[in-house]
Amino acid sequence: IENVSELAFDDVTTEDPDFPFIQGLAEAGLISSKLSRSDMNISENVQNSHYFFSPDSPLSRQDLVSWKMALDKRQLPEVDKNSL
Repeated sequence: IENVSELAFDDVTTEDPDFPFIQGLAEAGLISSKLSRSDMNISENVQNSHYFFSPDSPLSRQDLVSWKMALDKRQLPEVDKNSL
């Protein structure tokens, strides 16, 4: 990912080997991050707090289900076959 204006998580820097994947998921809105806080109308004092991904922690079932639900609910744009 080039030209990142804001890191999605405080504990995942550009030096992390998994940074492009984690940042990409956050930018796509598939995982909750600092980037998605502005869309959720969260108060200013909560928005300024730290947000961690914890890349070395095991995934919970709740995490996996929430990611899957984000993918399932995502509306992809309609494609016109004639324009392709």
